[in-house]
Amino acid sequence: MDGGQNASLATPVTSATSPYFQMLKTALQEVYQLADGSGRVDAAPTLMPGGTDSKHYLPISRGGALRHTPVSINRTAGDTRRLHGLNERVSVGDFGRAVCVMRRLLMLVGTLPATPPASAAAL
Repeated sequence: MDGGQNASLATPVTSATSPYFQMLKTALQEVYQLADGSGRVDAAPTLMPGGTDSKHYLPISRGGALRHTPVSINRTAGDTRRLHGLNERVSVGDFGRAVCVMRRLLMLVGTLPATPPASAAAL
């Protein structure tokens, strides 16, 4: 333990109304469908506990950095214990879907007009 010497403040919340969140939601909904075929899953903001590398991207991001897990989490199957736990893993199907989500998200973000980062002068 370092006694909190390397601790950092919580990163800001990214707005669920931002175009970036909406694009992430679209990408997730296009890839994930409800198992019973009744429609698309919903994507909702939630707390992501733990430290992520997103804090390093805040100086060059507009409106915060999106932190997300593009895999399904089945509590009954014990998936919550597998995330960052012993023998951490995701299913082959979830890995493939995660790649599809990220690919689609990059395609959607690529449709935005080019703008310099919020702190481009600092780069």
